[in-house]
Amino acid sequence: MECLSRLAHAIDQSWRSGFREGSLPRDFLDKLLSFDPSRMINIKQAEGYAFYALYPENYLEAARASGLGIDTQVIGIRSIGTGLGALVAAALGAPPPFTLRPTGHPFRREVKVDPGLVKKLATQDRLFAIVDEGPGLSGSSFGAVADWLEEAGVPRERIHFFPSHEGSLGPQASPRHRERWSVAPRHVRTMDDFLLGGAPPHSLAAWVEDLVGPLDGPLEDILGGKWRRHRYQDETIWPPSNLQQERRKFLARAKGASWLVKFAGLGETGAKKLQMARHLHEAGFAPDVAGWRHGFLVQRWHEDARGLDQATFDRDRLIERVGAYLGFPAHHYPAEGQPGAPLDELRHMALYNT
Repeated sequence: MECLSRLAHAIDQSWRSGFREGSLPRDFLDKLLSFDPSRMINIKQAEGYAFYALYPENYLEAARASGLGIDTQVIGIRSIGTGLGALVAAALGAPPPFTLRPTGHPFRREVKVDPGLVKKLATQDRLFAIVDEGPGLSGSSFGAVADWLEEAGVPRERIHFFPSHEGSLGPQASPRHRERWSVAPRHVRTMDDFLLGGAPPHSLAAWVEDLVGPLDGPLEDILGGKWRRHRYQDETIWPPSNLQQERRKFLARAKGASWLVKFAGLGETGAKKLQMARHLHEAGFAPDVAGWRHGFLVQRWHEDARGLDQATFDRDRLIERVGAYLGFPAHHYPAEGQPGAPLDELRHMALYNT
């Protein structure tokens, strides 16, 4: 947690300085190298950073605008909440957070904590900040931590939430959690707040211009299936689109050319996507790539391209091409680590979801 807190302060410094500062002190590396390498922790991929354009800096800005002070007790939920909680604490100047992992059914999470911690919290007259991504279908992780605090004697008005979006709880939320969420203080800054409305260097347009040159006009948001307008004149024949799980995407135009600006992931995830995209282009499977900036991949958008439902094609050639495409990443970018879920588990998931 000490190292994580130092990282959070470095990210905060980098963001506030326009990416000019934010280096880590030498003793940070010394501290990391002092850890026992035999004590490994395996974590899952942080989906918010990899898929949903969740920027850590959102939480820095939300914390600064929250009005909370240095005596706030920050609580991070699960793996991603651990890092996000450290960022909130850094922006507030508060002590490092402690973390919780609610357990149980995804729609009915519970918190089981050492009684000593509960007793300690109940005697402290302070505000609490619960930090996580989401909420999702139920918001039960946020709700479970708040339930636990209230049962420990913390007044409801002293509990603040730091979610990743401004929406309400999902359809599986309990009435108690839904009622609390509707009146609780929530502190949110979304990607749109600063990447689309901010000034350089904190703006998506500036990042894209760094790759393709000055833009001919503002970025066009084509999220939520709006990309279909560029392929189909008649909305009644639009193909289906899974709107909730679409990546953030925009169209940019520069020097008469069009570019697709699509979220591909932060950090190592995005860097790997850039490498794969360039490799696919070199093999003739995908459009050329301008580059990757702060999570967004910029690729050529062919305005005159048509979907297969709008063109005639040779079926055998299509099957051959699809097979070649599927085989290319399987050969060059095989899945890492475990081979995946067993077939019986995949079958159960398919039946359950259906």
